[in-house]
Amino acid sequence: MPAKPEPDESSAPSPTAAALLLRLLRRERSRVSAALHDEAGQLLTAAGLELELARADALDRGAESMAAQIGAASTRMEDAFTRIRSLSYETHPDPVSKFGFSLALEQAVDRAKRRFGGRLTARLDRSATPQNNLVGPIYEIVTAAMDIALEEIYSSQVSFSTLNRNDSFRARIRWTTKGGTAIIDEKVQLGVSDAIQEIARSRGVESSVRWDRRCARIVELYG
Repeated sequence: MPAKPEPDESSAPSPTAAALLLRLLRRERSRVSAALHDEAGQLLTAAGLELELARADALDRGAESMAAQIGAASTRMEDAFTRIRSLSYETHPDPVSKFGFSLALEQAVDRAKRRFGGRLTARLDRSATPQNNLVGPIYEIVTAAMDIALEEIYSSQVSFSTLNRNDSFRARIRWTTKGGTAIIDEKVQLGVSDAIQEIARSRGVESSVRWDRRCARIVELYG
């Protein structure tokens, strides 16, 4: 197992910078979610109603072939609206308050599985929930760390789990690296690990980052 590099404090953002980045990200997600739901969604709804009126008018005129074509277009419009609505949920700035911690986390895992297929395995304990004041921060950090693990170019397999241990919540993200950690620049490794820990620290969440005997990186959050 390659030796774990010594921390390089200059590679990680300060808690203040990390908190600012999270606020900017949340604001951007809010803007995108509102645009999808309030603007694109309303336009698609209006267009769908107009198509239904046109289909009904075509049926009244006996133009059944035209009515069928309009009906098919209306169905595609509804599919598009469903996707837009799903995207507005995905970009919601505070999905935990909207859906609850367990459901929001399950949805995040399902989206990640659709994007990355078999590279992600998950075992979620629905009864495992962080303390009230840590629910939002832990959700943000978990989803960010999971995205980092899945999008890392040398990452081969990612596992994620939540559980209650000794009446305390624990989330664990583990990812292996093709060829071992030695092939990745040490500063990159430290930058990712330290960034996760700094973000956790800035949000009041206890965390740990370590490597196991198989050169897999493990991030754990406690709450």
